[in-house]
Amino acid sequence: MATVGTALFIAVAAASVQAARNRLSYETWYGIHLYATLDGLLA
Repeated sequence: MATVGTALFIAVAAASVQAARNRLSYETWYGIHLYATLDGLLA
């Protein structure tokens, strides 16, 4: 479970970098943040 949480944390950090956000669609960005929020609630 910790590995999944760490992977999601890294995905959120990477998606939050401006250069990465310019390349991601809004739906992908939103999905990453949604799953990270759910992971935080379930942890």
